Amino acid sequence: MTITPTLRATVNLPADRFQVTTVDRRTRLLVPGDDALRVYDLGALADGRSEPEAEFPAPWPHRAGGPAAVSPDLEFAVFPGVHALRAVDRFGGTRWELSHSCWQASCVKIHAEYADYAGVPDHKYPDSGSAWVGADGSIVWAHVRGPLAGDELHEDFDPFDDADERWLVLSAADGRVLGSVRTETAAHGSRHLPHDDARAMALGIGEGQDGAPLFLGRFDGETLTAERIGADEFIGLAVAPSGRVLISVGHSRRGELNIHELPGGAVIGSFFAELVTGREDHRWDLYGLGFVDGDRLVAATSEAGYAESGGRHWLLDTRRLTLAEIDYPEPVTGRPIGLGDGTWITVAGTRLRIWTV
Repeated sequence: MTITPTLRATVNLPADRFQVTTVDRRTRLLVPGDDALRVYDLGALADGRSEPEAEFPAPWPHRAGGPAAVSPDLEFAVFPGVHALRAVDRFGGTRWELSHSCWQASCVKIHAEYADYAGVPDHKYPDSGSAWVGADGSIVWAHVRGPLAGDELHEDFDPFDDADERWLVLSAADGRVLGSVRTETAAHGSRHLPHDDARAMALGIGEGQDGAPLFLGRFDGETLTAERIGADEFIGLAVAPSGRVLISVGHSRRGELNIHELPGGAVIGSFFAELVTGREDHRWDLYGLGFVDGDRLVAATSEAGYAESGGRHWLLDTRRLTLAEIDYPEPVTGRPIGLGDGTWITVAGTRLRIWTV
């Protein structure tokens, strides 16, 4: 089965590298830079208005840490760094900062500033955590490397044997830690998977070839609880806006796209790339994916799962467990990203197209 989508708009982008965030069905593009994080409203760009909606001066180069996150009201941005998590207002002022152990695996220091290790060869390629501002703007979710500033270390502390990664919930107002759980992981990187429930979150952690721990968390206002899903074999990719289902790809089985029922996390259906495409070498793309609406997901397959061109795009119904190939009315390159409002985008360089069914 195939479907032919309708092109809703073509947008010229200010950069060819960005993050997508959608709050209340409003899509923003976050463009990182060494000097500032710039936020663009996709609707304004589609109307020909190219100025950013907000700018946040960057506390360190954008590659020195994980992707930044912004509050829904654009009053502040949160920058996950190698040594700290810092909330910054539009003027570059520090709203609050949480210092933690360095993400460089062999370093046990809690640095005061980025300048302490900038240019140091063994800190050039550190691991990283991640952060996300809750949908109501009142809390911040963060994955950091402990110990935190102020924690006591025993005299035989070893950064490898005593790895202490934590998933935190912090007050967006002042950075106080409201909830904390130890993940017992050794991350190379992580990503938060948000949805409309501000008090719930999924967290995917990448440990390279060792596995992909996946957590479901809930904060009740006093306590953060986290449940580990599966045996570290699911790479978490997205949660439906409703919070009803979570999407993952197998860590060692990249051809397997799984639909997990929430809140329990049980797999209720799977799509296999080799059966969908008829090609044994095709896999699901880890970055070409996203919910188009409450139940339908756009996803991409390609050889080995990494190609941005030459791939095939699919519309999956996660409730009926059906799929259809997307037959575009014109040549399309780039990965698809669902926006949750009935549309998805494809991007080639600095040219973005918005599609609907």
